[in-house]
Amino acid sequence: MIRITLAQMRLSLSRLVPAGLAIALGTAFVAATLVAGNVMTRSTYDGVSAQYGQADLVVSPPASGGALFTEADLADVRDTTGVTSAAGLQIAAVQLKNGTRQVSQLVIPVTEDPDLSPLTIAEGAAPTTDSQIALPAATAHRLDVAIGDTVTASWQTAVSDTDEQASSEPVTSTVTVTGLVDDPSSAYTQSGGAALATPSATATWAANTAGSFSSLLVATADVEATRTLLEERMPEGSLVRTRDEAAADTVANLSNGANQVVAVVLGFAAVALLVAALVIANTFQVIVAQRTRTLALLRCVGARRSQLRGSVLLEGLVLGLGASFVGVIAGLGLAQAALFVLGRMDLGVPLPGTLPLTVWTLVLPLLVGTAVTVGACLVPARAATRVPPVAALRPAETPALDSGAGRLRAVLALVLTIGGGLVLAIATFTILADPEGSSDRALQILGIAVLGGAVSFIGVLVGAVLWIPRVIAGVGHLMNRFGPAARLAAANTGRNPRRTAATSTALLIGVTLVVTMSTGAATARAAVTDLLDSHFPVDLVAEAVDDGTAPAQLSTASIDAITDVDGIAQAISVRTTAATLDGAPVTVYALTAEQAHDIFRDQSLSEALAAGEVVVPASAAQDATSLASTTHPEGVAVSAVGG
Repeated sequence: MIRITLAQMRLSLSRLVPAGLAIALGTAFVAATLVAGNVMTRSTYDGVSAQYGQADLVVSPPASGGALFTEADLADVRDTTGVTSAAGLQIAAVQLKNGTRQVSQLVIPVTEDPDLSPLTIAEGAAPTTDSQIALPAATAHRLDVAIGDTVTASWQTAVSDTDEQASSEPVTSTVTVTGLVDDPSSAYTQSGGAALATPSATATWAANTAGSFSSLLVATADVEATRTLLEERMPEGSLVRTRDEAAADTVANLSNGANQVVAVVLGFAAVALLVAALVIANTFQVIVAQRTRTLALLRCVGARRSQLRGSVLLEGLVLGLGASFVGVIAGLGLAQAALFVLGRMDLGVPLPGTLPLTVWTLVLPLLVGTAVTVGACLVPARAATRVPPVAALRPAETPALDSGAGRLRAVLALVLTIGGGLVLAIATFTILADPEGSSDRALQILGIAVLGGAVSFIGVLVGAVLWIPRVIAGVGHLMNRFGPAARLAAANTGRNPRRTAATSTALLIGVTLVVTMSTGAATARAAVTDLLDSHFPVDLVAEAVDDGTAPAQLSTASIDAITDVDGIAQAISVRTTAATLDGAPVTVYALTAEQAHDIFRDQSLSEALAAGEVVVPASAAQDATSLASTTHPEGVAVSAVGG
């Protein structure tokens, strides 16, 4: 039977190739998605942990209480057996000014061990005194300074007036540029780069006491042994993690523990595999229908039902393995090519040079593709076992709806279609009823909705042999008026309903897939547009910079110049003031509902302002319904928008 099966595959090669391409594309999609997920995970980890330099361990303070590490804690770490070097992580922000040029600059401290710093000295030297600084090349260009030049640094130092409040007094000093720094791992690229200063200068500019570190970075030759010792010596509740562990926790907190991008793309991969399974099932149904006489002759010469079933499944196994292997190679090749191209683009994020392959990224797509192919062949294999030997001597009978098999198919089709449709409807209404729910829950419900839709569509396909011939017959009656050729075509479609249904199903699958993807793309585009309008209601914001000598204010000439810029459709001037929200500093923008209507894309903002409400980000509003202030102690209604 193996030789016969392989011979039949060669004879049916023209029909098997499209099915193989379908499973290869689906498998390539899965392989590329899994590898892309690994690349995104690796890139995200590298980007998040870039600020830790090449540290082997990252020590974080207890989550509760907001405590920071001190110089004494850093000394304890350095005295721990196995620690090669250690440094404290601290970030400050300072205003740098040279004449009329001014920038806001992040600053991190110089480390004794260069491996514990994400920045490297590209030119010049690192700062050695509190009156020195090493700048990013972009900042030096914006300030128009070179090594050896001086700039004015200004920062805010909190000075307590009373126990209840504090005022901010600008402090300035002159610092000398000693060098230019590079950020090879893009640790601070998204923030405009970071400068280097001495630890004491960084602490001063951060308005903290010297030695207040958000994390401690450790280099060691024995990670596990040193981790155990540090966990015993550090304050209770401190976390001692590797760079990847710290990055994983940070990413999990930011994404609510879900890799949403990979989940969504895998959803499309699942759709591709479902379509591939339907195409394969349809192909083998057509092949089995064409081989009716061949299968009957095999039964006449002694072939058992199990052998016929095994023959069809063997074809599926060979096709699945071969097509899945091609798909995995194609998917990995496309992913590597995309990585090669992206690596030569200035994306501002670190990308690996080669694909981070794992056993599962290679084996899982191969197993999934093969399993889907074999699974899709089960129904055609069962159909092959029902071919009687006498079928070799007569044409195949047309299955009737009133037969047992026809009734069973009709019931199964109704159950799948209605049941899947109900699951899809319930999942849809559940999401609509709670649009502000967690992303994890939304993804789970989305998966259930996709499953319900898939089950419903499978029900439509299961019943295709029952309703497609009737639809085609109805169309044929309409075509009879166009002459004998049309009548002959209509008659031929009704001669073998099973083959007609199998052939029409391929077109049904293709049209459904195109409509599904088009609708999904349009929906995603609209959702992203609404999200961007909510988070970024305007295109540009121009604001005056406070240099500490006078309140920042845009002049009338500046406003007119902005309005006259080619491409500016609408511009308004608004007043701002500083405030605190739950102890955190915030900027308050004062504008009317009419101004918001003219300038904002998200019209819900103008509606909230027209109702006399204060608009705050949803993340800040949480469950609050009103916001009290010194001028409105009774509270003002809060409207939460965006993120």
